[in-house]
Amino acid sequence: LEQLEPKTLWSEFFDICKIPHGSGNLDQLKQFLRNKAEAKGFKCIDDGFAGNLLIIKEADKGYENAPTICLQGHLDMVCSKRSDSKHDFQKDPIIPRIAEVDGKKVVIATGTTLGADNGMGVSAALAFIFDKTIQSGRIEVLCTKDEESTMHGVQNIQPDLLKAKYLLNLDSEDIGVITIGSAGGFCGEVEFPKLTCQQEASLLKVKLFNCSGGHSGVDIHLYKANAIKQLNRILALSVKFGSKLSYINGGTADNAIPMDAEAAIFIAEENVEQFLVEFKILAENIKNEFKTTDKQMEIVVERENSLQMFISIEQTKKMVDFIQNIPSQVLRMSQDVEGLTESSINLGILRFTALEGGKAVILARSSINSFLPAINSQMQSLCDLAGYAYEGNKDAYGGWAPNVHSPLLKATKKHYASVLNMKEEEIKVEAIHAGLECGEIIAKYPHIEAVSIGPTIKNPHSDRELCEIDSVAPFYECVKKVILELSK
Repeated sequence: LEQLEPKTLWSEFFDICKIPHGSGNLDQLKQFLRNKAEAKGFKCIDDGFAGNLLIIKEADKGYENAPTICLQGHLDMVCSKRSDSKHDFQKDPIIPRIAEVDGKKVVIATGTTLGADNGMGVSAALAFIFDKTIQSGRIEVLCTKDEESTMHGVQNIQPDLLKAKYLLNLDSEDIGVITIGSAGGFCGEVEFPKLTCQQEASLLKVKLFNCSGGHSGVDIHLYKANAIKQLNRILALSVKFGSKLSYINGGTADNAIPMDAEAAIFIAEENVEQFLVEFKILAENIKNEFKTTDKQMEIVVERENSLQMFISIEQTKKMVDFIQNIPSQVLRMSQDVEGLTESSINLGILRFTALEGGKAVILARSSINSFLPAINSQMQSLCDLAGYAYEGNKDAYGGWAPNVHSPLLKATKKHYASVLNMKEEEIKVEAIHAGLECGEIIAKYPHIEAVSIGPTIKNPHSDRELCEIDSVAPFYECVKKVILELSK
């Protein structure tokens, strides 16, 4: 790992990996970065309630009149791990390692998300300002809070914090691709009430695990298995045999496609054998349906004799029917941009126990802001019909409209083509079906021009997240060249 180039960037990234930094757990990392920057003589500003950290490199001599450039990334990572992992994201470091995947050298974690999203972006920004050999205008490194959960940092950024004319967001995930627009979105939360319970002396545990998972925006069009939704198909089968539900648990984050889900049910002994026969057929069918996208999927059922509490047959059917009808898929493809997902919903988290009730959390996205209320209304209507409480439009954020005439875009295309030995027309410029912070920043700073770039990161938000090593150096070289040109 110590031999990877560029050494300064990778060194910053591995330092970040040592400090737990899931959403909502950023104080230690923020203080570490502040201490490091101040020790090197840089001014740091804490953005108050927003929780962002701004590190300022003042203009070098002779560059005082150059436009200010903001390098921006988010501090938090999605915390996702294999079902058999004992990793504690509150206290354990991420353990990166080098591996070979599909013939390419990559850095990957050990059973968990890597945090290259967005640790690589923050590391590139730090590496640039810490390099004393580079002369430039004023650089603002904006490290934002909780992008992966609530967008809290950019939604609450102070309107006078930044002086930048240009913003390089370093949170994209494909080398040679420039992002100039992104989707808006919101979270919705369904509340399952406590219900009257009945005690039974045996249960069946149904587990569906090792799905490939992924980002609920950029991967939703790949139609990967949502572990919660597929497990619910098995629960729907069990309803035929008069099942009672004890608990269901699946997913780790609203913006990740669930990889694992588990439920416990009771079925009267005289019906168990036939249920298991039909379960085996359905499980094989589900695995066959997803044999391309989710090759490692496992589905098992285990019998256990123990006293547990269960909700009634009627309430079980009601909940299973409700979960069956929650959309978790692409809703519409863009009519203007070929291949772009316009609108989607992801059922990311489901927690329910017979004794305590629980919740389901969805994340809706759309590149058309006016369509988001229609999605929210659909969820509200579904919950009203089922009799469950619903809170929509939580942590809502707006989309980012493209600016194809930006000098920043022109410079980025030019230098990407240069470092990748490509023609400028071969550089892909796109909008994506994911939330980037540029939209919220530009809403408060409408004069700022922005683009987003990054190294190649695959399978973000899953334990298979990886960063392609050969993409990091050209990404960083492009960042440097763009800044140097705009600083002239």
